[in-house]
Amino acid sequence: MIAMLVFAILFAGAISCYLFAFRTAHTAKATFRATSLMNTRMEALRALSFDTLVGQLNNSATNRGTITDTSVSGSQTFTWEAEKSETDADFIQVTVTVSWTEGAHAHSVRCWSHFYRNGLASKGISS
Repeated sequence: MIAMLVFAILFAGAISCYLFAFRTAHTAKATFRATSLMNTRMEALRALSFDTLVGQLNNSATNRGTITDTSVSGSQTFTWEAEKSETDADFIQVTVTVSWTEGAHAHSVRCWSHFYRNGLASKGISS
C-alpha cells in the first residue's frame, strides 16, 4: 500500500514535469516563429527607399497585419505592427512588434531600427 502511494506521488510529479516541458516547448516554438516574422517584416522595410518607407508607415493598411501560422502545434495567430517615431524629417526610428496569445497569456517580441534619408554617411556615421 505504501509502495503504491509512493508510486502515485512519483507518477504525478513525472506527469506535471512532462506537461510543463510540453508548454515550455510550445511557447519556445511560438516565440521563435514570432521572432522570424518580426525579422522578415523589418528586412522588408529596410529594402524600401526612405520616402516609400515613410508612406507605408503612414498608411494603416500597410503598417500592420495578422498572420495565422499552422507550423506551430495547432493554429497560432500573430499580429504585427510597424510604428515610426520621427526625430526630424530625414531620420526616423521604426519599431516592429509581433504579438500573440497562448491561453490567457499575452506575448510579444519587438525590434527597432533607425532610418536616414541619405544613409548613415549623411549623419557622419561610418559603418
